[in-house]
Amino acid sequence: MDLIERGLLNLNHVKVVCIDEADFMFDIGFQSKIDEILTSIKNKCEEFQLLCFTATLSNQIVGLTKKFMNKDKIEIKMEKDDSVPSSIEHFGINLSK
Repeated sequence: MDLIERGLLNLNHVKVVCIDEADFMFDIGFQSKIDEILTSIKNKCEEFQLLCFTATLSNQIVGLTKKFMNKDKIEIKMEKDDSVPSSIEHFGINLSK
């Protein structure tokens, strides 16, 4: 917000906004800041894609999606017991060397 308020962050060409751990961000008190930032982007960009990743779907997050996502939004749910398909391969890269 500081960068936006000082005019040092240009939001005119934002195409995608990704909020990871949205439930946690709201739990620690960032809901109003997220709302301010998304409102700033919405006022400057005709269209942008909002991605929200969350472990729980609280009323606050539902409200955020209603305010900033279009009617074509989709929700992807995974149940606790869902297994990862065997066709998905996991690997890591060590960048410390």
